[in-house]
Amino acid sequence: MRITVMSRGHGFGHAARDLKVVEAIRSTRPDVRVDIASAGSGAEFYRARGIPVTDLGIEDADDTSLEATWRLWRFLHEDAPTDLVLVDEFMTVPGFCRNVLQVPSVLVTDWFHAEIGLPENDALLDDATEVVVPDFPQAHRTPPATTAPVWYSGPLVRSFPEVDARRELGIAADALVVVVAQGGRPDRRATLETQLRVLRVWNRNARPHDRLLLLADPPPVRGTPPRTPTIRWVGRTDRPELYYRAADVVVADAFGFTVCELVHNGVPALAVVHADPGHHVREGVADRLELLESTGLLLRATLAEDPEHLWRALTTLAAARPGRPLTGAAWGDPHEVATRVLGHLGAAR
Repeated sequence: MRITVMSRGHGFGHAARDLKVVEAIRSTRPDVRVDIASAGSGAEFYRARGIPVTDLGIEDADDTSLEATWRLWRFLHEDAPTDLVLVDEFMTVPGFCRNVLQVPSVLVTDWFHAEIGLPENDALLDDATEVVVPDFPQAHRTPPATTAPVWYSGPLVRSFPEVDARRELGIAADALVVVVAQGGRPDRRATLETQLRVLRVWNRNARPHDRLLLLADPPPVRGTPPRTPTIRWVGRTDRPELYYRAADVVVADAFGFTVCELVHNGVPALAVVHADPGHHVREGVADRLELLESTGLLLRATLAEDPEHLWRALTTLAAARPGRPLTGAAWGDPHEVATRVLGHLGAAR
């Protein structure tokens, strides 16, 4: 039996959650072959971790285009003999699986068109054998307009390794450590604006032994870049958890699910809310953030915050441990998702 996993790019989040499920499938059913295909920054995520992946050759910014759809369909038709497709937010794949390949498909998504006022577009999901939403059900007040069965698994999180991160990174135990983690698309305008805002605040307030760690490449500069001992441009890393463990606070994108993993692991997070046109601004994001805020480990900020307010938020969060348990919400279990996916192997539609 074979399962084909297709992960969208648009940052590392889709591939990261899919990998959790892939690992659970392989540990549960080692007799099932799992092949991974991805695009853009998703393919980069897998390659950085030494995981075999077929690069679909689709740029992040173009993965909803007609050409991208043809590439996905050609891949499945010509290069991916399979018994089931697990697909993350390539919305046109379930219809192809059912009507052309006649194999079951499980679609992973954390949003629906009905949530942004376009319920008629949720018909794209009708051909999925099941839709898995790796999010809190409380974050989706608007019902999806699809006939496919929908299951809310809760955010798929894992525990960070227990390591002496500061010792490994050569950082003093009493230093204030802030990490800026903006995912797999560091060239987005919102990412660059967040970095600039944090850098300005840091340069005004940090002590000589404090450390700001940016999980991105430094911007290009002419000549020799200035040396700032309190700031370290780490670049993209396949070990972000090491830096999260070292952090007093992690600054992250409010629209992504890194904030969920941080709170799950007891790491304070400053969630930056922005108006990046690459994201769907939905009521569910606010509801998810409100749940996470109830733990005392997360605060929201915008790019319009004045510097003093932003610095107060960082220092408040730095003293936030330990957090309170979530009330009325549950984290997802990749093994539970894997069991549901495997249950559809061989299913007829």
